Amino acid sequence: MRMKSPYIISLLFLVVSLQLWAAIPPGYYNQAEGMKERQLKTALHNIIKDATVLKYGGQGVGYTWEGFTKTDMLDGNKVLDRYSNIEREFNGLKAVSGMNIEHAFANSWWGKIENQAYKDLHHLYPSDGPANIKKSNHPIGVVDGENPYDNGVIKVGKSSSRGEVMTAWEPADRYKGDFARTYLYMVTCYEDFADLWRGDGLKYLLENNTYPVFQEWAYKLLLKWCKDDPVDDLERERNESVYAIQGNRNPFIDYPDLAEYIWGDRTSTAFYTQPESLSPELFIPEDKSTIDFGLQALSLGAEKTFTVRGRNLSEDGLTISSSNNLFALSKQKVTSEEVEKGVEVIVSCAPTVAGQQSGVLTFSYDGKIETVTVLADFWDGIPAYEAKNIVCTPYSKKFTASWMKMPGVSEVTLSVYTKDGDQNQPLSGYPKKVTSTEEIIDVPKAATTYYYKVETDDMVSNEVAVVMPAVEPVFSASTTEISFFTAPGRPSFAQQVKLTMVGMTTYRTEIVSVYPFQVSIDGENWGEQAVITNGNNPVLYVRLGAVDEGIYEEEIILSTLDVDDDIVINVSGEANKEKAFFENFENGSKSAYAEGVVVCSAASWKLNDAVIGNLENDKKNDSKSVRLRNEGILEMQDAKMGGVGTLSFYAGVYGTDAVSSFSVFYNLDGGEWIPIEEKLPLIKGEWREYSYPLNKEGNIRLKFEQVGGSSSKRINIDDITMDDYEDPSGLKKHTESGCIIHSSQGVLTVVTSEKSVLSLYSLQGTLIMQVGVEEGENSYSLSSGAYIVKVGTQTKVVCL
Repeated sequence: MRMKSPYIISLLFLVVSLQLWAAIPPGYYNQAEGMKERQLKTALHNIIKDATVLKYGGQGVGYTWEGFTKTDMLDGNKVLDRYSNIEREFNGLKAVSGMNIEHAFANSWWGKIENQAYKDLHHLYPSDGPANIKKSNHPIGVVDGENPYDNGVIKVGKSSSRGEVMTAWEPADRYKGDFARTYLYMVTCYEDFADLWRGDGLKYLLENNTYPVFQEWAYKLLLKWCKDDPVDDLERERNESVYAIQGNRNPFIDYPDLAEYIWGDRTSTAFYTQPESLSPELFIPEDKSTIDFGLQALSLGAEKTFTVRGRNLSEDGLTISSSNNLFALSKQKVTSEEVEKGVEVIVSCAPTVAGQQSGVLTFSYDGKIETVTVLADFWDGIPAYEAKNIVCTPYSKKFTASWMKMPGVSEVTLSVYTKDGDQNQPLSGYPKKVTSTEEIIDVPKAATTYYYKVETDDMVSNEVAVVMPAVEPVFSASTTEISFFTAPGRPSFAQQVKLTMVGMTTYRTEIVSVYPFQVSIDGENWGEQAVITNGNNPVLYVRLGAVDEGIYEEEIILSTLDVDDDIVINVSGEANKEKAFFENFENGSKSAYAEGVVVCSAASWKLNDAVIGNLENDKKNDSKSVRLRNEGILEMQDAKMGGVGTLSFYAGVYGTDAVSSFSVFYNLDGGEWIPIEEKLPLIKGEWREYSYPLNKEGNIRLKFEQVGGSSSKRINIDDITMDDYEDPSGLKKHTESGCIIHSSQGVLTVVTSEKSVLSLYSLQGTLIMQVGVEEGENSYSLSSGAYIVKVGTQTKVVCL
C-alpha cells in the first residue's frame, strides 16, 4: 500500500526539490514567472495547452493502455488502482479485465467531445469497473451523509460540501491531493473550455468562466486536500512519465504551492519557480527564441509586440539593439522596475523592396547577453495565406482560402485552378468576385494539387498551392458508450450499434468483446468475437450476457484494415434482481415530436408527441428523460420477461409549465391495456418517484399517456424500474416495505402489512385527515378531488 510520512517529506524536502527542479526543462515555466492570480493561470494554460495524446482505449502500441503501463505500473506488473483495493496485473498492452479507463474529471462535463482532453493521461487513470460506475459523473467532495457505496478506497453518497446536499464521490485520504491537483490541471490546461462546461459539473462544481472556474467551495476544498495530501514520489514519477508521452506537464505537481498563487492566500504575490533567487534573470522573451512576422504586405509594413519581463536587474536596467536597421524598436532602454512589472515593446519593419528580412535583437543586462531572431517576408501586393481546414472524405473535399484585408479594397477576384504543364485549368465557377477575406472552396478530386490567388485592378497576390490528400476512409459508430440492466442469470436487452464505413478498400470489421459482454451480427448468434463483411450500413448487436448479480464494465474494440484508429465502445452493465428492468433513456436520442421508435437501454419505445429531452428545464435524474406534450404517448415495444413485482418511475412537470395529468397502463402477453393509474395530477415543481406493487406474471409492457397536456403543459418521465414477479411470496415481498394505495369511484383503499398512520393532505399541503390504519385492507369514502396520501414512509397523489 502506498503510504506517506510528513516527517520524511519534511526531512527530504530540499533533496526532493532539487531533484524535481532538475527534471523540469530549463525555461519551461518562463511565461509564468512573475505572474499573479488569473494572469498566472492563463500563462500556465499557454504553456501546457498543447499535448501529443495517445489514441483512446484500444490495445497495442499508441493507445491509452500502453500509456498506463508507463504511468501506473507498480512492482510485479501490478496496476496502481486509485479507486479500489483489488489487485490486478497488466495484460501486456491490452485492457485489464475488470478495469476501465476512468476520466477523473468527468468527460460529460464538456459534452463528451472526443478531443485532446478526452485522451489526456494527466486525468485518465486505470480504475476498477464497478467503482467507476458508482463514481459516475458526480462532483468530487466529502461524503458526510448517506453513504450507499464505500469500497475502502472511494465513497459515493450524499455530501454537504457545497452547502446544500448533493451526491458526490470522495477519494481515499492518500489520493485526495492527487485528484485535487488533477482537477486544478484540467481547468488550467483547458481554460478555453469555459463555454463548454455543463451538466452536474457546471451545476455543482464549475462556472462558465476562465477564472476562477471552480465554485468557491470547490477550490477551497481542493486547496485543503493539496495541503493535507502533499505531492509524493509516485505523483512526480507519473508526471514525468506523462510528460515523456505527451510533452506537457502538470504544474501543480511540479510546484505544490502554485495553486495558492491562483486561488489561495497568495493571489497578490507574484509567482516565481525559485522565489529566493537574487540573480538577474530575463524570463521573456526567451533566449534563442524567434519572432516571426509571417507574410506581410510591402505597402503596409508590419509590427509585432512582445513583452519583456524579468527580475533582479541592476539599476542600469536592460538595453535592446537590432542587427538590422529595418527592424525598429519602440523602446531600446528598459528600467529594472519596468522589467520587474513586464513592459511591452514594439518591433516594426517597413522595407522598400519585397522579399525576406531577418535580424537579431540583442538584450544586454548585468553583463549578460541574450538574443532573439526576427523574421519577416513581404509581398508587393495582397498577401495570400496557406490554406486551412483541408477536408478530404468520401462526403466532402474542401479547403479554406484566405488573404489579407487591404485598405480601400472591398472586392477581389478569386481564381482557383489546377495546372496542366504551363496551362492553368480553372475550377468550375472560378474566377469569381468575393467581398470577404476568406472563401470555402469545394473541389472535385482528392490526391490533387490546387492553386489559388486573388487580385484587383492594381494588385495581385502570391500563388498558394494546396495539396489535397487521398480520401480518408470513414469508420464510425453511432455510439461509443452503452449501459445495460438485467436480472441475474438473464441476458440483457440487446442494443444496436450502427456502423458507418465509407471509402474502404476492404469492408471487413473485426469485433472483440470481453466477458460478460457479447456481440452479434444478426441478433441471434452471440459470442465475444464477430466479423462484419458488409459495408452497407452494417449493424452490430451488443448485450450483457447472463451473469451473477454485480456490476460489470469492459471495452469492445472494432478494427478495420483501412483505418488506424480503432473504435472503442465502453460498455457497462448491472445484474440486479431489483432492477431486472431499468430504463433511464441515456442511450436514446429523439429530438422531434413526430411519432417514432427509439432503442434505449432496456427496450425499444414508441414516442408520439414526445422527445428524449436533455434541456435544463427537463426534470431528470441524469442527463436525459422523456418529455411528453399534448396527449403524448410513451409506449414500450419489447415485453419484459419474468413478470413484474414492483413498478417504479419518476415523473414531474417540465420546467415551470402549467400542471397536467398522466395515466399509466400495462398489458400482459400482448393482451388489453389495463390501467395502473388514471389521470394522476402532477404537482408543479415536484420531481418524485411513484411506486406500484403489481405482482403480475407474464411478459409485460407499459404505456404512459399525458392527459390534458399542451405545448405549455409538458411532463417528464424517467428511470422506469421493474423487478421480477416472485411466487408465492411475491405479494408479501412487495408490500412489507410499504403498502398499496388505490383510489376508485370516490373510495380510497389502503392495503398494508402492519399498523400505520394515514395522513391526507390537499395539494397545497393542508392536513385534511389523520387516522390509524390496521393491517390488511382499509377503505375511506372521500369527496371528489385530488389528494396527497401518506401512509408510513410511502406518499402518493390520488384523484377521486
